[in-house]
Formats: sequence, structure tokens, C-alpha cells
Amino acid sequence: MVKIPIWPKFKGMKDVDLELSRVKKLLNLAQNPEKKLSNVIHVAGTNGKGSTSAFLRSFLLAAGYSVNLYSSPHLLNFNERINLNGIDISDEELHKLSLKYQKISTEHNLSITFFEGTTVMALDAFARFKANYNIIEVGLGGRLDATNIFEQKLAQIITPISHDHQEFLGDNIIDIAHEKAAIIKTNSKLFIGKQVKSVKDLLVKIAAEKKCEINFYQDYQEALPSNLGLDGEHQKDNFKLAATVFSNLTKQKIKQDYKNFLSWPARLQNITKNIKEKYSNFNQQAFLDGGHNIDAAKALKSFIKEKNISHIIIAMVLRKDIKNFLTILQETSAKIYLTEITHNDESIRVNNLDEGLVSVETYKSYHLAFNKILADKNYHNILFAGSLFFAAEILQDLS
Repeated sequence: MVKIPIWPKFKGMKDVDLELSRVKKLLNLAQNPEKKLSNVIHVAGTNGKGSTSAFLRSFLLAAGYSVNLYSSPHLLNFNERINLNGIDISDEELHKLSLKYQKISTEHNLSITFFEGTTVMALDAFARFKANYNIIEVGLGGRLDATNIFEQKLAQIITPISHDHQEFLGDNIIDIAHEKAAIIKTNSKLFIGKQVKSVKDLLVKIAAEKKCEINFYQDYQEALPSNLGLDGEHQKDNFKLAATVFSNLTKQKIKQDYKNFLSWPARLQNITKNIKEKYSNFNQQAFLDGGHNIDAAKALKSFIKEKNISHIIIAMVLRKDIKNFLTILQETSAKIYLTEITHNDESIRVNNLDEGLVSVETYKSYHLAFNKILADKNYHNILFAGSLFFAAEILQDLS
């Protein structure tokens, strides 16, 4: 499987440049593959995009529909971003697309960002590998995101909106909501997840102006399964949102075997088996989560109490609100260890912390923190949390 294709080049967050002219030109040069897609379901929001999309895909696949899914970021292999009817794109197909668009962008002197390039390759793949439904996740924001290029769509899903990526979207939650609501198209369907009242009112107003059919996650009134397939109290709302979309679009009930098609790693993922294979003396449970904003921390706080987690190992990137993230988790009884993400220039450095972060134990690597916990022997369940880059490092080490 491919870590990073030969094109586009990955440059990290410094490569973010939100505008649509480049991606539209590249799509036009490629005969507009996005116009060949039907039943596009566009997913925006701050939290829960991935989980909601994963639930919806599993419901559709279990019901016998074919589904393509474009998501980001990937954890271990780039192929994860472009999923064709339940299977990640092959190395061969990915290489063909990479060469094709490298040639086009070079010939026309187009400077394409990493996300723009991945988006175009995904749309090209979806146009050739037809599916009943195409689920497209927004990368960042909505209005100027590279995925916001569809003239017509079947539906939009707006998952919970909160503060994140303020450097690109603004500090005010209403400004952020405006950015994300810009994906809503006239005469389509809108499905709204759990929102604060001001955001909900804004989304309803915009949808009404665009003559959209409006649906809410609370519209799903069926009893939830005792085991959803993804851990965390917040997943109940994500399940309801995806189930509302599914029942509205298909007029069917969810098949009981949907969990056979459900996979979304690093979202309160139970990695106990993987840990025990590497650390034979580990005798509790271990979980992994890539949530990295304030709402994610609130969800983790509930999960920590539910699962009797005694120790948390955290690594994050500098642009995130680390101080408030830690403050929320420090309201639990769990002991917190702050560490670094290996080979990541944007990782927090434990030797250069501000005064608000020095109250937690710090280690240069998560291995050192984990071994310290094991040596003490007075531990229960453990949580690895913070950045998805950190989650990827752990999954890579345990694979």
C-alpha cells in the first residue's frame, strides 16, 4: 500500500491555500469527472464527519447498495482516502491517477495543493468506478474547500460545528458555520446533526432560502443497537444522523449486519489486542483516539469515566488548543502524560512548553511514557489521544 503517491506532494498544513480556481481548472482539463457522478452526499462539520460517513456507508453496503467514500486524512496508507465500494483503491489505480494528474498539472503549470490533488484523483476514480452513492467528506471548512465544486448534489450532511482551524475559518462560531453551510445546494436535501441553537437556526435559515428539504438527527426514532460498533456516547448522535440520512434516501430499515461493513480506526478504537502482542505484560485495555479539539475532549472525558481509564498519553500539534484540551481531561481522575509525535515538525515539543502545560508529566516519546506506566503496575485502562498524526504513529508501530 502507498504511504504517499509520487503526486501530489505532501507539504503539511503550510500547503493549505483555500480557493477553488486551481482545482476547477484541473478538473476542467480532465473533462470534469465530477459531473459524471450521481447521488453525491457531501459531508461537512467540525466533529463526527468520519464516523457519520462510516456509519452511513455501512448501512448502505449492508442494504446492497454500492458506495464510494472520499475521506481524510489517512492514517497508515494513502489508499484509505479513496474507498471504492468498501475496498481501498489499489496501488495500480492510484499510480495511474498520480501520473495522469502530474502530467496535466506540469503541462499547464498548475501549482496544486496536496488536498486539491487527492480530491481530483478521488473524483476521477469515482467517475470510472460507478456506485449508487458517492460520499464526499469536506477537508477543511466548506466554502473554499476543494470538494465544493458540485453543481448538483443529492444531499448535504452537517455534523456538529464547533471551534477548530480558527486560523482559516475565523474565531466566531457563526462565521465558521457560514463557511461550512456554503456547501448547501438549492433544491437538495440537508441533514443536520447536533448543533448549538445559534448554528442550528443559521443552517435552517440558509436551507430554507435555498428551498432545501431539512432533516434533523433527532428524526430517527428507532431504538439504537446496544452495541453501535463504534465506542463513545457521542457516537449515538452520529449513528442517528447517518440513520436519518439512510432511512430518508432508501426508505428502508437498517440491516442488522451493518457492523460487518463498519470500520473507522482511531476513533475510540480498542487496540488492546495489538498492544498485548507487543507488550506481553500489559493486562488491561487500551484505546486510541484522534480527536483534537475541545468538543473531542468533552467526549473523551465521558469515555474516560465510562471505561475506568487511569492513564492518558497525549501528543498534539502546536496549532491546536492544547491548554484547554488538557484542562478538560484534567477534570477526570486519570493521570496525564504529554509526549511528542515522532518525525513531525509541527508536533508539540516537551522541552518548549508554556507555563500552562507544565503540570503534566512529559516524555520525548510515547514508548517512554507507556513503559513508565507498566513499571508502576498501578494502572487500569489506558487511552492514547490527541492528533491523528499521533494515532497514525501508534498504529504503524503496532502493525
